[in-house]
Amino acid sequence: MGTLPEPNKDPLGAAIEKLISLLGQDGGFLLHWKDGPYVPFRKANVSHDLYLDAIRALEAGPVGLEGLPVLVQRMRRMAFSIFTYEHKGVGALLFDLMLNPRTNYAEPPLTVDHVGVDELNRLYGTGNILTVAQSKVGISHAWGGIDVAINGVNIAALAAQTAFTFSTPTSALATWLGDLGNSVRVYEARLAKLNAAGAVTALQRRVLMVEVLNENCPKADLLGDFDGIAIGPHWARSPHAFTASAFLQEYYDNESLTPGVASQLGRPSAWYRFHYFLKYVEPRLPSGGLDSSPFVATFDKVAAKQMMRGVVASAVDDMLKVARLKATMGSGGPDFYFTDELNRTPTEARLAALGGLDAFHWLCDEFCTFIDDGVRTGDGVWPPVPGP
Repeated sequence: MGTLPEPNKDPLGAAIEKLISLLGQDGGFLLHWKDGPYVPFRKANVSHDLYLDAIRALEAGPVGLEGLPVLVQRMRRMAFSIFTYEHKGVGALLFDLMLNPRTNYAEPPLTVDHVGVDELNRLYGTGNILTVAQSKVGISHAWGGIDVAINGVNIAALAAQTAFTFSTPTSALATWLGDLGNSVRVYEARLAKLNAAGAVTALQRRVLMVEVLNENCPKADLLGDFDGIAIGPHWARSPHAFTASAFLQEYYDNESLTPGVASQLGRPSAWYRFHYFLKYVEPRLPSGGLDSSPFVATFDKVAAKQMMRGVVASAVDDMLKVARLKATMGSGGPDFYFTDELNRTPTEARLAALGGLDAFHWLCDEFCTFIDDGVRTGDGVWPPVPGP
């Protein structure tokens, strides 16, 4: 286990040095994935039935004997781990650092020793699953949220690294708030470049925000985040009572349920993901009915809009720490980052100086509208439409 950084060292620099040793990878972290997949990483859209056939094949092999917590972590590590650093950068490493290990982090998450090569390629190559209603869901984001809920945060490892002290709850930073915060971080950098080239209108700022959201926080990823938040705590209560493939098959098959039926199931379903998101999300959003029976959550959009700006702004600051780590490790870091983490100008003040606060507030308000629509109708529009 890591030790506290030496006092004469920069906290982030010391944390970077400790990061690899915490993962047991002294001497290098670009590991060879022996007997691994060979298809492009997360490029395919696959029906949820075909994807779950691959999970069933996994459960029928040696991984099925390891238990649900191990399977969940193996699936999370297929997308976010030391072995996907090449594709996902430092964010992937941080998942391995943040979460309690149920698998050997020095070994690949899955190989042909665990499942057939066709199924292995499908699990590795699937970017989005396509549901009954043809919704795209970033399934790797769901596994991330489930791993957080079931296996928990490695508090001792994080406590040893002062640079990894975040104001955002880890479960949120690893899922929905991390995606939103990173998007605003990228928006800030691109807006600074646009301003340098000339005057930027309010509509152009919104268009830029939507462009960034499409790249960094598309609807498929958010739905995956929500599914992980909805499913993870439900599994965590009794992790040996669920077969992942069977539960997920029913979860996504139930996307076409009526609200009345969905509210009485007593378990999450794809139609009801927004309700279960409100039930389990951190930080808690203004809502009611979270313990009702039948379960019918309500969302206070007005109160949520008042708090959302501060919540997302804090996530931006935390993602800037991650961005600085990326830059220091040479993994495609941001166009700018701040070396003084403690005395940095607050996010909203920085955006105001760039004239970009209006689009940020619009983003936060529209996210609340997305949640409100999802609770009422089972779905919503994301990213929002810029409009005049």
